[in-house]
Amino acid sequence: VVMSATVSTSVGAPTHGFTRDKVLAKLEKVNSTQASIETASMWFMHYRENAQECAECWLQQLNAASTKQLLPLIYVANHVLQQSRRQAPEYLNHLGVAVAKGLNPAFSKMNAKDRKSVERVMAIWEQRRLFKADFTEKLRSELGATASSKEAITVEQFLRAVADLKPSEDARKVDQDVKAVPDEYYDTTFTTSCESKEEAEEKLAQLNAVARLLAQHKGHLLGELDAAEEMNRVTTRMVSTMSTKAQKLTQLVSACHANAQQLRAVNELVNEQRSKLLSQMPREAKRSVAPDTGAQGPAKRAAP
Repeated sequence: VVMSATVSTSVGAPTHGFTRDKVLAKLEKVNSTQASIETASMWFMHYRENAQECAECWLQQLNAASTKQLLPLIYVANHVLQQSRRQAPEYLNHLGVAVAKGLNPAFSKMNAKDRKSVERVMAIWEQRRLFKADFTEKLRSELGATASSKEAITVEQFLRAVADLKPSEDARKVDQDVKAVPDEYYDTTFTTSCESKEEAEEKLAQLNAVARLLAQHKGHLLGELDAAEEMNRVTTRMVSTMSTKAQKLTQLVSACHANAQQLRAVNELVNEQRSKLLSQMPREAKRSVAPDTGAQGPAKRAAP
């Protein structure tokens, strides 16, 4: 990958405490919140002397991630690349290589909404000239081909979508906590019966905690809705794929029947011509002609 600026590919001595397992563990926890994306990005910048290994770990996690985590991981890469222009130019090279390898496969697994978000990220890279024009043009060409293709859904993609439908442990816990919130917190008179400033502040803190819990619950519900929409898209593609294959099999069977009929017609014509030739031959010549065992069955043995 040739970048828009001269980038040094030399990597300094590894940062103390760096391990690939730490990077992967951090990336596995990345979610769609701004705080999570910025935290992972800051962690990458801290280990910029290990830029190549960090980029390789990012690609590894991108290839293994669920469909819900693909876009957040791309946001992490975008955040790192934006900062790399001034703080860590080595990432432009190494993370650029990882993006070139992993972006299109990840894009092929995304729903339409996430694909539009990726296209917006690409537009930012082009506007700020993070990479050379031919690099981004090639990426866009690959993404465009993926978006317009009608490639059959794979079993792996279908099973991944099914797995994404299952709520996470955190989502189940938040759901239980929401159900455990007392009804009085939803009563409009909850704060009107305060007799002191301290009591009012305590109730306000409780309401803020409930509001944060409900916001978390809403985020999980939106995530589940996205997963359901993705499952619907994948299922539709799977049905379309199976229908296409069934049509092809039906056409193949019809072609086989047609070929069989043609072969029978040819065989009958050959036998008819053979019979005519035999009827016109002298009796002595007929004896030297081998019997037709293909169409007429095995020749009868002469009586002893």
